[in-house]
Amino acid sequence: MKVGDFQGFPVTTKLVQDKFKSTPLLQDFITIEQCSLEYDPSRGASIDPHIDDCWVWGERVVSVNLLGDAVLTLTRYKGEDWRYNLPLAPDPKDWYQGTTDNGEADVIVRIPMPRRSLIVLTGAARYRWLHSVLRSDITERRVCLAYRELTTPYLPGGNKWNEAKEILEKATNFWVPAT
Repeated sequence: MKVGDFQGFPVTTKLVQDKFKSTPLLQDFITIEQCSLEYDPSRGASIDPHIDDCWVWGERVVSVNLLGDAVLTLTRYKGEDWRYNLPLAPDPKDWYQGTTDNGEADVIVRIPMPRRSLIVLTGAARYRWLHSVLRSDITERRVCLAYRELTTPYLPGGNKWNEAKEILEKATNFWVPAT
């Protein structure tokens, strides 16, 4: 875990993180990563099915869909035990109970993401389901912001807090882009 050139986030996105404080599920969310993503259907944009890795990314994964409607597709994960570091998830006995094929029916869940919507993956949706955006569901330009927090060991009181302290301090900064 290295700070590198990280100096915080663009001030133009501060209002989004401030809004998290008025959302009960996100009141204590500490943003450590913000990805600005653009999807153009003419380029075949999509997000392959995946689970955000559990060794560093925390309990909640947040996506703010700014422009363009889309659909988030969830499919049950039935892969290898250590892929995505699932046993490192908090309370793995609750969310990760060995995801190898156990005879469960294949289920696909499709969640509409209209422009200006927010979605939070947490709990079973975060740890037991792959999430993706299919190429066929990008029918217009889509712009979104994806946010991640650190996993518990890297937060205050955690056994890896010293490794993350400087990054978390910088994550409270908002900078003004040069003009």
